[in-house]
Amino acid sequence: MKQGFTRNNIKDTFMKVVIVRLDYAGVNDLNEVIKLFDKKFPKAFKRKNIVENREINVNFRETDFQSISDSLSIPVNAIKRERFVRYEGIKDCPCDVTLDMSQFYLCLTIKCNNNYDGLTNYIAPLKGAIKIFKEKIPYFCPKRLGIRKVRVENNNNINHFSSIFEPFVFPKLMFNIGRDKLVKSDYLDVIFDESSKLTANIKREIIVNKDKTGAPIYTTSLDIDAYYYGDALFSGNINEMINYANTKEFELYKQCMTYDYLYSISRQ
Repeated sequence: MKQGFTRNNIKDTFMKVVIVRLDYAGVNDLNEVIKLFDKKFPKAFKRKNIVENREINVNFRETDFQSISDSLSIPVNAIKRERFVRYEGIKDCPCDVTLDMSQFYLCLTIKCNNNYDGLTNYIAPLKGAIKIFKEKIPYFCPKRLGIRKVRVENNNNINHFSSIFEPFVFPKLMFNIGRDKLVKSDYLDVIFDESSKLTANIKREIIVNKDKTGAPIYTTSLDIDAYYYGDALFSGNINEMINYANTKEFELYKQCMTYDYLYSISRQ
C-alpha cells in the first residue's frame, strides 16, 4: 500500500539532518584535493574556509570519528587533529549545507530546517568530487560510504507517536518499576542487503525531559544509517551506490511510518 508514496510527493518536516560521508585513503596532501575540487566546482558553494580547530566540527559524533578510524586504521586523535576545508551554502537551495573535505574523508551535511526537499538537489558536488579524485589521484582508495538520515520530533503526549510510527518501531513504552520512571529507551536493528552489500543500522530512541511547566516532553529519534564498507566499494560505481543507498533508506523510512501519517504529509 505504501508503494504509491515516493520521494517526490513526501515531505516530512521533522527530518532534521542528512549526512553523506565517504572515508578514503591514498590522499597525502589536503591542498591537492582542494585544487581539484575548486577547478571542477568553482562556484558550487558560497563560502570556503580552511578549518584548523577541530572543535568547530559540530557535524561529527564521537562514533563517527571511531568509524573513520576503523575503516582507515588511523588513530582517532590523528583524525581529530587533521585540518580540513569547509564549503558552505549551495546556491538556490533552502537547506543549510556544508561540505567538509579532509585528507581522510568527504562529508556532506544537510541541516533540513523543516524544508528538506530530497538529496538530488545537494549531492552533485560530492559525486563530482569522488569522480575527479578517482581519476586524478593515483592511490585514491574508498573505504566506507554511508548515508545517514535523522528524523526528530517532540510531543507532550507519548500516545501521539502511535499514529506516526508502526508498532514495531517503538515497542511497549513507559517501562516502570515502582517509582522508577522512564528516562530513555533505545532500539537498534541491523540489516544486510546481500545483493548490494549494503548494511543499514536502524536506531530508534525516546528521551523523556520536562517542558517549562514541568510536564513530560518526549523526544523521538529515527536514525537510519546505510553504508558500504571495504571490498564492496571496489567493485561498484560509487555514484550508483549512493543512489541505491538513498532509495533503500527511503524504503526503510516508509516501513517505519504508518500509512495514515505518510498520507498526511504527501502532496496529492
